[in-house]
Amino acid sequence: MKMMRFGLLLLLVLEMVAYPTIAAEQPSDSEIIARIAPNYNRQDIPKGKVTIFVQLYIKDVMKIDIDANTWDVEFIIRQQWEDSRLQYSIADTREYITASTLGDFATIWVPDTFITNSRAETAVPMERANKLLRIFPYGKIMYSSRYRMTLACPMSLSKFPFDEQHSHRKL
Repeated sequence: MKMMRFGLLLLLVLEMVAYPTIAAEQPSDSEIIARIAPNYNRQDIPKGKVTIFVQLYIKDVMKIDIDANTWDVEFIIRQQWEDSRLQYSIADTREYITASTLGDFATIWVPDTFITNSRAETAVPMERANKLLRIFPYGKIMYSSRYRMTLACPMSLSKFPFDEQHSHRKL
């Protein structure tokens, strides 16, 4: 009985070596993007009403300049919206695909979001990518971008040291 089990196991191992399982090669994220939107025009706004959810995460307040009424801040803006033109289905376990090349970013519509009280924008050091774009199968897009800006912030120090400063970011 032991010899038969060993023989079956050996046969199974030999079969796996001789005839490896050929898994369907999954397309890359860039290939999927190219397939789902062959006639996609990034100049066209998605169809229907587009609701954009915006989140702002402050990573660092680097400098507060009381004389210039500004503050230097590094932050991430995350935006989410739906674009039915980018819906796809794929026999894959991936929850989403990621636009990771400049070519991918250049093909997809993104909202033109800006901060009105920005005085200056500086480049963020390239320790990591400064942009991330994910496309979910049902057409949901999640776009994150990292910025370093000098923002205007009117300050009143008349009650110093008991004053409070409120700086609003206007998108």
